[in-house]
Parts: sequence; C-alpha cells; structure tokens
Amino acid sequence: MRTLIPKYFFILFILLYISINIQAQFINYGSDPTRFKWNIVRTQHYQLVYPQGIDSTARRYAILLETAYPHIGKTIGTPPQKTFPVILHPANMLSNGMVAWAPKRMEFITTPHSDLYAQSWNKQLVIHESRHVFQTDKLTRKIFKPLYYALGEQVAGVAGLAVPKWFFEGDAVTTETALSNSGRGRLPEFNMVYRAQILSGKSYTFDKWFLGSYKDYTGNFYTLGYDLTAYARYQYGADIWDKVTDRYTRHIYLVPPFSRSLKHYTGIGTKGLFNQTFSFLKHEWEIQDSLRLTKGDKHKPVYLSPETKQYTSYQYPQIVNDSTIIAVKSSLQDIHSLVIIQNGNEKRLSYIGNINSRIILKNNRVYWTEYVPGIRWTHENYSVIKYYDLNAKRIITLTPHRRYLSPSVEFSGKVIAVSHTSESGVNQIVWIDTDSGKEMDRYNIPDNTFIKDMTFGEDSSVIAVMLGDNGIQIQQLNKQTKLWKELLKPTYVNITAPVWRNGQLFFESGLNGTNNIYCLNTETLQCQQLTAARFGDFSPALSTDGQKLFYSDYQHQNMDGKALYLPQHLLSAVGIIRVKIFF
Repeated sequence: MRTLIPKYFFILFILLYISINIQAQFINYGSDPTRFKWNIVRTQHYQLVYPQGIDSTARRYAILLETAYPHIGKTIGTPPQKTFPVILHPANMLSNGMVAWAPKRMEFITTPHSDLYAQSWNKQLVIHESRHVFQTDKLTRKIFKPLYYALGEQVAGVAGLAVPKWFFEGDAVTTETALSNSGRGRLPEFNMVYRAQILSGKSYTFDKWFLGSYKDYTGNFYTLGYDLTAYARYQYGADIWDKVTDRYTRHIYLVPPFSRSLKHYTGIGTKGLFNQTFSFLKHEWEIQDSLRLTKGDKHKPVYLSPETKQYTSYQYPQIVNDSTIIAVKSSLQDIHSLVIIQNGNEKRLSYIGNINSRIILKNNRVYWTEYVPGIRWTHENYSVIKYYDLNAKRIITLTPHRRYLSPSVEFSGKVIAVSHTSESGVNQIVWIDTDSGKEMDRYNIPDNTFIKDMTFGEDSSVIAVMLGDNGIQIQQLNKQTKLWKELLKPTYVNITAPVWRNGQLFFESGLNGTNNIYCLNTETLQCQQLTAARFGDFSPALSTDGQKLFYSDYQHQNMDGKALYLPQHLLSAVGIIRVKIFF
C-alpha cells in the first residue's frame, strides 16, 4: 500500500502538467481592471455592459445605437432578432471597436483616437461596428440556420469562411461614409496609395492588392473593400450586397460562393468587379490630376530625405537648421525610428515605440506621446509623454502611467500642453512642466469636445483643433482669462497638424480633395493654400525665421521630406468646401 501512494502522487503530478485549457470564449479581447464594478443598461435592441462611473458615456452610446439601428440594415437586409450585448472599455487607450461571436458581442474602447477625422468617435464606432453585427447576422441565416442547433454561435465562423475580408471591412467603411457627413471614404489620404500607384503607371493584380506584398506597399483591405463595395452600390444599386449575401446563404455549394453570388446579379465576379472599379477610378483620378494646380520650376520644393529603393516613410519633420531635420522613419522592413538628416545623409538616433502623435523639437529635446501597455490588464494601458535628449542621446519618459495625447510645446520649452480624456469621458487641456513632468493646470473645453491636435499661439495661448458632433473647428484658449475664441467654424473636412507663427496658423487638410498645407490668418481669418501636392502633403513645420516651410510629400514609393520658401508660394485663397467623393 505504501508503494502505491507515491505512484498516485507521481501520476497526479504528470496529469496536472498535461492538462488542456478550456476557454469560455473563442475570441477573448482581454480583461479589465478588477476595480471596476459593472452596470447594465437595456434598450430595445441592445444590452450595454459598462463600469460604474461612466453612466453618461453609456447613455450616449445607448442613444446612438438605437438611433442608428433602423438605418444600418436598409442595404443589408433584416436586422438581428435578439438584443445584442455591447461592452464598454474606458481604461484602454488603444482606440478600437470589435465584433465577435461565440459569445456574440460588440466591444467598444471609448477613448477617442488623436488621429481621428471629422467624425466623433462614438458615432464612428456605432455605425461601423453595428454594420458588422448586421453582416454576420445576415450570413447565419437560410442554409446555415440549422447548423446553429449543432454548433451554437460558432456557426458564424463557418458561415463567414468563404466571405472575403475586403467585403466585411469595405462594406462597413462604405456604411460609415454613407450614413455620416464624414467617414473614411471622404478622406483624400484613404485612397492615396492606390491613386499614387495608378497615376504613376503601376498597376498590380487583384491578388497583390488584397494579399499584400513584402516588396511593394499595397495599402490595406479596408481601402480595397471600400472601393469595391462602394462602386458596386454606385453601379448596381444600393441593395446589391443585400442580394449577394442573401444568395450566398442559399447557394453556399457554388464554388467560389461569394464571387458566384456577385456574378449572378452583376454579370461579373470579384476580379471583374475589381477591374471595373479601378478602371472607373483611374479615369476619375486622371481628370482630377489634369486640373491640379501647378507652379513654375523656380518654386519647385527641394527634397531633403535620401533616395531609397524601397517604400520608406519620413514623417513629422522638425527643423534643426536649414540643412538638417529630424523625422520619424519607417519602412516595410523596419519599425519607427527617430532619424536626423543632414545634407541628404541620414543617421538613426533611436528606435521608438508605438507613437501616436507628431514629434516636436524644442531646446534639444524631441517630444512625442506613445502607447504603453499596463502591467496586468489588457484593457488598462496608457499614453505617456516621452522625449529624446539630443545631448544625452537617450529616451526619457516624462509622464508615466498617464492618458495624454496631442502634445504641444510652448515657445520657451518650459511647458507642454496635452489633450486629456478621463475614463469617464471628460475632456480637458493639461499644462505639464517639462522638467518635472508634473501637472501645472487644467482647462475645461466648451461642450466637452475632444481636442485632436493643438499648438501654442501668441502670449502662450493654445490654438486647438476640436472635434465634436458638428465636425472639426478651431478655437483659441486665452490662458489668463480661460476664455475661448472661435477661429474657424465647424466643418466636416479633416484638419490636423496645426503650427502657429507670427499670426499665421499653418495646418494640413484635404480641402480641395487632396491633402495640402494651408495657412489661416488668425486676425483676418482668411485661408490660403500653400502647396499643390499631386498625391498629398502632410505635417507642416517652419524654420526659425518663419520663411521656410518643411513638410512630408507622398510619392508612389516614398513619403519624403520637402522644403519650400513661403513668400512666393501662396497659391490661392480658399474656402472650406465639402470634399467630393466618386460614389
């Protein structure tokens, strides 16, 4: 008997180490901090689960979900028949939204992204992710419905196996564009990669555009999907994807089922739709390209970054002197790094992390904000201020464990202004001491709008690009009186990367259908276009004397740093217009 006991312990010990994990969820997006106590709000079609303390945020999402509900399904078919769970994650800074089945739910990360266009973050999430719910619910019907009794909610995975990713995301982007005044379909830079490649004479196959390449930059399936799904709606009717998905669920045995279902209603399959779409876009882009504003050679900008044989991006140029800039470099083979470029020669300063802002050079320090994961919880992370010290040649974290976005450094270099969004959804501007990293002051924002970008103006005022329900506007905060002054009324055209100098506000925008650099006189409120990019100009920066403009210019192989002298290059006075979209 004594000899059997050690054997039992040995067998038990072995079994413990060969055990198999059993998960309650097929897709687990992570856990929230245990300090959260959870509440539930039930509406007619949704069940919202959220932490205590963000009740106003939850109510806002509940209203938006119910408001959007009758419109989301008009072009995809019958809406879901049961209430749908929605989980809110307020402690996560990595702005995103997800839809999953088994168990089915939507998950919203409620903190807005600092690079957001002229669409409030909660509306963006509601429209885009709700469309995914309607898509998946539609696909689990007809021939797949009996499988539910055998597989449960896993049937959604089976039903979606033969549906391409470009459809899911492209249709959702088309919906967010059609049901709003903004949406990614209206952003010139969203289609910039395709436009640059096609107008430069490079034409890839459908498979290369969709599957990607290790050699050439091919964008992503969000853009490809938007072009295909939007063109199909434009050419064959708004309900074309309702018909295609319905036939797909009834004729899954056809090979390939999705392309064959598309061909039944349009006469062309997936690759035929690709050829038609890009033929149409090429024609429209060639017309647009022929009308592009140009200037003589004497005003031609100078390229500062070195020539490369592979796709390379040089973003957020900051000026050391007339022949030297610091920029963020990335490529298909390399992660983000800080580089210094002098007379065409490049030197890496340091690799950097998951950056989420422009870089700002002041007093031999290069500042930025970047995402930093939490130690324990997936849905608790941070956005902190870091800087690279050009003298010490190292990166220093100025504000650990904070929720700061969109930094701007005051002219003396002693103060940083940042955008701060609390877990409960309160937006403020925070003053930070550049030496200690401590908070000096906080300023409330009119109507609790989100600050997506900012710059310091005259007398240490802050000029902020603000995002609210009516789009983007520009306002100026007087530090002494804490009063706001409107510089630009709300518009649904994207505006970002502001830089102030001598009464002039320089910024990047797609006002004329292509991203260019503009200048707004903060006294007369007159706006002028400074560049005439073929594909897109971004991230303006000014020399010390204010006479030279530096920016990033997109070409079909690179995003290069460029410079031009300002006085002779004011192209035209412009107004705020609505960007044309082709479908």
